[in-house]
Amino acid sequence: MNKKDFEKLIEKPGYHFFIFSCPAKIPVNYFVHTRIVTKDHEGNIVRRELGHFKNKKHPSMGYIHQNFLDPWQGITKYLRTTKTHFKSRLIFHINGEKGSTTQKIVESINKKITYYPYKNNYRRIRRNSNTFTQRVINNFPQIDTKLPKRAIGK
Repeated sequence: MNKKDFEKLIEKPGYHFFIFSCPAKIPVNYFVHTRIVTKDHEGNIVRRELGHFKNKKHPSMGYIHQNFLDPWQGITKYLRTTKTHFKSRLIFHINGEKGSTTQKIVESINKKITYYPYKNNYRRIRRNSNTFTQRVINNFPQIDTKLPKRAIGK
C-alpha cells in the first residue's frame, strides 16, 4: 500500500482499525511481519507493532513501537539499513462512527496497549509482531480475519 491509497481509506470520518502485513527482513522474508494501525475520532493515527529491538524512546513499552514508521509503510528489507522498505499489504480494515464496534476496538487498544503481557519478550519464532496482532484479533470476534499462514508466532 502506498500513502495515496492509505489516505483514501482514512478520508471517511470516525474510527478506523487496520491490520497490515509485509515480508519479514531478509533473509527470513518468506515469513511476514504484521502490525495494527488505528485512527480515532479526533484523527489521531497510530501504528503499533512489536519490533526486534526495545523501544528506547519509551522504555516502559518494551518491544512495542508506536509510529516508528509511517502507517502505510512496510518494514525495512535489511537489518542494518533504513533506506529500502517492503510494500505493505492490507489484511483487514473496519471503519465506524461513535458507538460502533470500531470505536470499541480502537479505544480498547488505546487504553490497554501498555498491559500487553509479552511487551518485554520478543522472539523471532514466537512472541513477535504476529503474536501481538493475533492477540488483538482474538480479543475482538468482530475482527473477522485470519493472519496469513506465513505469520509465524501467531
